[in-house]
Amino acid sequence: MSSISANDFRALRRLLSIVLALLAFFPFAAFAQGAASLSMTLTPPLFQLTQAPGSSWSSVIRVVNTNDFDLRVGATVEDFRPDGETGNAVFAHVGVSAPTDTRLMSGWITVPSGDIVIKRGTTGEIPFTISVPIDADPGGHYAAILVGTRGEDGQFSGSGAGVSSAISSLFFLRVPGEVIEEGAIRDFYAKHTMVQSPDALFALRFENKGNVHLVPEGSIVITNMWGKERGKIDINKVNTFGNVLPDSTRKFEFDWHGEANPFEFGRYKALATLVYGENARQSVYRVTYFWVIPWKQVLPLLLGLGAFLWFLTWSIRRYIRNALLLERARLGLPPEPAHPRHGKATPTPAVTLAVLRRPFEEEVRKERALERGGAHGHPRKHRKSWVERHRTVVGFFVVLALGFSLIGWYFAEVFQDERAYQMQQVKGR
Repeated sequence: MSSISANDFRALRRLLSIVLALLAFFPFAAFAQGAASLSMTLTPPLFQLTQAPGSSWSSVIRVVNTNDFDLRVGATVEDFRPDGETGNAVFAHVGVSAPTDTRLMSGWITVPSGDIVIKRGTTGEIPFTISVPIDADPGGHYAAILVGTRGEDGQFSGSGAGVSSAISSLFFLRVPGEVIEEGAIRDFYAKHTMVQSPDALFALRFENKGNVHLVPEGSIVITNMWGKERGKIDINKVNTFGNVLPDSTRKFEFDWHGEANPFEFGRYKALATLVYGENARQSVYRVTYFWVIPWKQVLPLLLGLGAFLWFLTWSIRRYIRNALLLERARLGLPPEPAHPRHGKATPTPAVTLAVLRRPFEEEVRKERALERGGAHGHPRKHRKSWVERHRTVVGFFVVLALGFSLIGWYFAEVFQDERAYQMQQVKGR
């Protein structure tokens, strides 16, 4: 058996060092990869508390390790503020321990300074205590406990608000006193004021003008132009992450998909009604309008309706003209009134119910005369040609029946109480 040389021994030692380094790094690399799939869970993710000045409160955060390897995690406390209008949080000191400052809520929370090891498939606990200073300002105070893996320098790996190896539990603390609860809907609108299909995206911007966080609750109700409900969504009634921090505006977005129906066109109304506040419930509302015009389906209906209305108007005017001609003939007046420049003006008969009955009575008289054989003694021949002799009247009533059937169908559709729809909150969660 040959002996191992010094060079071979040094090479083997370097190889072993590399292997050990990889094995040491593997859990952290696996966690960083698994963080994107939420392989570590923090419960509860949100605390909403009310604490009086000078009081203390203790509890624990549970960390669930769902990986197939052990985790060594630590905790740090950070202040946070809203990131624009998205509802996301921006932490003040990601990766380093926040300075102890009793003016900030991060200075009120104490967590263990050391790390804990959580075995794979088990749950660990991180205790904490909140001590509210006696001189704490009334209103809302906000901080977070970040839990994650740390490097040898004691900092979380990664940087920025999207750190991959740390997750957070948020604290919304209300200190009683001169609390100001004031909010308003700054904007509520549909992204497009006219759409070709019953699909719309709504944006609602709620502004918090007070000194404590607010959770606006309520609903958005969509109705067609006849007042029938075509969509409703509840806002923050089951969502615990709808807080709006003081002196900030938060944007919520909602996606609505209605039932495709050619009769459901027209002007739609969306009414947003919100209530907020704990000391005294206050309400605000805002209305916006939008149009649903499916041109390909609606255009034939509009053309048909327009043709029907034109025919109806033309038929009525023609009937009235015939009635006036018969009345003028009965009174011994010329068929057309003379113009004042061309002679003495003749009076125009008034359109009364008796005048309007005249054409109908005249037709009845002619029919009775035909029944008696008054037209060359051939009553049957004339009875067979009744539709032909009265084709104008028959056509009028046929078109009238079709037109009113179409109108009745339209109103039956638009006044239907229930329609299929989907409406969901897509942002601001």
